[in-house]
This record gives sequence, C-alpha cells and structure tokens, in this order.
Amino acid sequence: MALQGCYACIKYLVIIFNFLFWLAGIAVLGLSVYSYIKGSSYASGSEDIKSFFTPLYILMAAGSLMTILGFLGCCGALRESQCMLGTFFFLVLVVLVAEITAGVWALMNKKEAKKVIADELTKIIQKQYGNSTVANNTIDAIQHDLQCCGAYKPEDWAESNFNKWRTDISVLDKISKKLGTYEVPESCCKNPETCVRMPLNGVLGDSVYSKGCIDAMEDFIKHNLKIVVGIGIGLGSIQILGLIFSIVLCCAIKNGEGMSYHV
Repeated sequence: MALQGCYACIKYLVIIFNFLFWLAGIAVLGLSVYSYIKGSSYASGSEDIKSFFTPLYILMAAGSLMTILGFLGCCGALRESQCMLGTFFFLVLVVLVAEITAGVWALMNKKEAKKVIADELTKIIQKQYGNSTVANNTIDAIQHDLQCCGAYKPEDWAESNFNKWRTDISVLDKISKKLGTYEVPESCCKNPETCVRMPLNGVLGDSVYSKGCIDAMEDFIKHNLKIVVGIGIGLGSIQILGLIFSIVLCCAIKNGEGMSYHV
C-alpha cells in the first residue's frame, strides 16, 4: 500500500536524507584515508605512533559502512521495506556508537599520545636522523609542513647525531666549540642558504623556525579542533535524524499494511 499525506513526505525526506548520508560517508572515508596517508608519512617506522591511528581505522570503517547504508536506506524507503529500514536503523546506530567511541578514545589518550610522539621525535632527531632515509623524510616532512624545528626547540639538534662532525674530527671540534655553532636540517630553515649553521647561545634570528614541533602539532590540532567538532556534531545530527525518520517510516509502513489487511 502506497503511503500518503504526511507519511509520504517522510518517505521522501528519508530518501533525501540517505543521499546526504551517502555523501557524508564518502567524505568521512576520504578524509580518514587522507589523514592516514598523511600521518603515515610522518610516522614511518614508528609503531608506537602508528598505534594512535586507531580512531582513523574506526572512521574508515564507519565511512565505508555509511556509503553502504546510504544506498540501503534509499532502497528501503523507495520499496517501503520494513526489513531494509530496520537493518538501516540498526547499522546507523552501530556507526554512531563507533564514532562516539573514536572521539572518546582520542580524548582519553590525548596526553599519552603527546608524550609518545614527543619521545619518538626526540629519539629520531637525536639517534636516527642522517642515518636513515625514512627518519630523514619523516622529520623533514614534519618540520617543513608545520614550520617548526626540533622536538621542543631548535637547540635539540645540537645534541643530535646529525652534528657528529663536531666530535669526529678534533680540529673541527675545537673550531666548532670556539664558534659555538651547530647545524640544523634545511627543513628547519625559512631560507636554507642562510640558516643551516646556528649559534649555541640561542640567538636564532629570523632565518630558522623557532617553534618546536611538539608545540606546532598541538597548535595545529587546536586550530582545527573547532572544524572537527563542527563536522562531528553535524554528522551526528544527520545520523540521529536518520534514526528518527527511518523508525517513523517503518512504523507508518507497518500501520499501512495493518489497515490494508483489515479493509
């Protein structure tokens, strides 16, 4: 029995909603995959940092499921199928719970994540940079993209194996100690031609990024937090409306079948 009046409007609202839901699923999937690829370029070779990609894995799964659900919901509304709409309701609820779980997990592990990332960056800068292509690419990408230098400060490079030349050769060691200088990678530099060698006295000038990468990462997250929260609230609102519309439509179809049977 075809739905009429108010319930017919709800039916078409469900169809429109599911099209938007399908688009949102593609957006979530695309954004999470992009974030994973970008993050992987920073975390290459570091299993500790990669362990904090868990929320991205959840969002990838949620985005994939949302694209399937958008199609399922449209079919259920068009065919006025209680079974398909019921399945849609259950799976949307699962996606909503998964997204809330990812958000809560990220908030609960924020301090731990910062410490692990700081320790990893310090270790890579002090021990691995200059000896590993992966380490070089990781640190250079972070410093260039976030316009930062060192884990906490540019002086971190003074204690790095990257400056091993200061102690390997005695003559250079004496000269460098007298001059009080150390080298930084070009990715630290606003102008690589003028800033590669820096004074140990802390007077950096304007040629090198003065902010450490830990603080730069934190600032980047804070700057984009409102956007992420806004997207999350918008997405959650769409999903809650989908749950309401689908259950109302499902009940309307059931009532319509009952009326048809008694007539």
